[in-house]
Amino acid sequence: MNGDLTIRGSAFAHLPVFVAVAELRSFTAAARQLRLSTSAVSQAIQRLEAELGVTVLNRTTRSVNVTEAGSRLLEDVAPALRAASAALANAKSERRGLSGSLRLNVPRIACRVGLPSLLAEFARRHPEVRIEVEVEDRQIDIVKSRFDAGIRARASIHKDMIEVRLTPPIQFAVVGSKRYFARHPKPKHPRDLVHHACLGWLRSRAAPSIVGNSTTRAVSSRSP
Repeated sequence: MNGDLTIRGSAFAHLPVFVAVAELRSFTAAARQLRLSTSAVSQAIQRLEAELGVTVLNRTTRSVNVTEAGSRLLEDVAPALRAASAALANAKSERRGLSGSLRLNVPRIACRVGLPSLLAEFARRHPEVRIEVEVEDRQIDIVKSRFDAGIRARASIHKDMIEVRLTPPIQFAVVGSKRYFARHPKPKHPRDLVHHACLGWLRSRAAPSIVGNSTTRAVSSRSP
């Protein structure tokens, strides 16, 4: 090799081609294995040798043999390439399954409208994820409070948040006793409710927590 010990990235890119040709002793077989053309394989070897300044393969029209320098290179490089390939395969497999924790902030009503079934299905698909659900009716900033997601009515979602619909549209109804409506006109529009004696919903300052471990696939809740 020449005195310059700096190897450009192109040489590293040609190493898998060299290993395939050296082990198979065939440009054609290596091209088939790598899904490249034979000419592309030949050019890669030529560029590698030009970069290294040594001949790594002796080839004729009938045979391919590894030179002494090529033999040493093969011995050093092949295990490293296999280890790198295994590491990439392991990294890629991590995408197939989620792990870690998922922190949710939800209002109390969500626990009665679809949330338990959604969490059960999520836990079935991703058993390695630990689910933590905090139930409270305050409209907190989920990002500032370090939650991963929250459940909110669409009207209260900020424009810069990503929203995904979880349930079909929910129908609301105004109900009252016959005695009450015998003395008061029935409301025809939501704004009419300001003139009626309504039962108000006071948001609590403290709320229970739900902690579900996806490995148990269970969600429990407690009333305050």
